Amino acid sequence: MREIKWFEVEEFNKDKYKISIKNIKNHYYIPVIIAEDSKEDFINHIIKEDSEKKFIEDLENFIKNNQVNADFWYFSKIDQTTDKIYIPYYNKKNNRQDKFYPDFIFWIKKNEDYHIIFVDPKSIEYTDYEYKVDGYSRIFEENGKIKECHKDGLNIRVHLFLYTKDSKTVSEKYKKYWYDNPKSIFNVINI
Repeated sequence: MREIKWFEVEEFNKDKYKISIKNIKNHYYIPVIIAEDSKEDFINHIIKEDSEKKFIEDLENFIKNNQVNADFWYFSKIDQTTDKIYIPYYNKKNNRQDKFYPDFIFWIKKNEDYHIIFVDPKSIEYTDYEYKVDGYSRIFEENGKIKECHKDGLNIRVHLFLYTKDSKTVSEKYKKYWYDNPKSIFNVINI
């Protein structure tokens, strides 16, 4: 019981680091642990990057203020050291096949439509995103549209969302992959 009570705190300090504990609705693992300092290294599998923390904050606010019209939805932080979920792509800069590990994955089902959504928060200045998007597109798109697979009566689509604080500043060619509001993730069920 003492350990369970520990998870009820919203934040604590360890050494010089501040750690936030969040119980976010529909996260596959609870709690979500966020480091206020990206140099924190005493807890593994913790959210440290500013872009990921901003995404979690935006998602929390969206969930608090909006109803998601789906049969069910869940999401999870992907940890490239333990999870085997990645998108293969050709890294032109290093001239080799590489693995793209998006930061989050969502599963959303409405009626017979099932959406798997990879979300990768980052700044627009990040230069290798084009190679990763091209890798995603080769596997999950055809003629610029998302492929649909059918299994057990479900229509399955895989989406990629690159999340940034201002999607208006993105180049035109890759604009459809960039978003700045979590609402966009849930809008896929209305397509």
